[in-house]
Amino acid sequence: MGSFISIGLIYSKRTEERFKNELDILVRYLVSKDGILKKIKMSKDIDGEEWIEYTPNNNLEISESLNLIAKYYYGQVNVVCTFLGFSDLEVAVRIEKEKDYFGFLLDISEADVIKTHNVEVINRVTDQIINFIIDLYSVSGFDYAFCDNEAEIQYAPDEFCTLENDMYSIIVIPSFGEQDKALNVFKNNWHIDGLTARN
Repeated sequence: MGSFISIGLIYSKRTEERFKNELDILVRYLVSKDGILKKIKMSKDIDGEEWIEYTPNNNLEISESLNLIAKYYYGQVNVVCTFLGFSDLEVAVRIEKEKDYFGFLLDISEADVIKTHNVEVINRVTDQIINFIIDLYSVSGFDYAFCDNEAEIQYAPDEFCTLENDMYSIIVIPSFGEQDKALNVFKNNWHIDGLTARN
């Protein structure tokens, strides 16, 4: 099994209603791209020792499934869809909840999207990921987004805004000014493939 490319979406002001709404937006977005729900699992306890896992019968169970996930600590929704220009790509949406914020990590197999490790392919996939984040922001209100090889959510939104923009390969931050829904995109000097040296 190879490495994963992780796309993180982080949201402040965690409430159950906001969490359910943003998760619903994300999952329906993926399902709308010729997608199907493949598997759903969630942890019943904070230590992640007792899990519930099932395969939905159809996409009509989205709301019911997401309401159930909202009640528990952690979860994951696997969707097979057309994503980043690839048909039948499996996207694992991992759910993370903290006291004051929450986030989603979209994990995709690096081998499924970067078939040859050359700069042109990596740059094309990078641009597709940036376009996905920009498109999703038109319907979702994340505080910041990122992408990197096997990345994890490490920073609350208020902490993140005080840091330099060199924590992840790609960082997307809303620009809160005159232009509503404008985004700042930062690409660092290492690629999303996990092979490029980080400076």
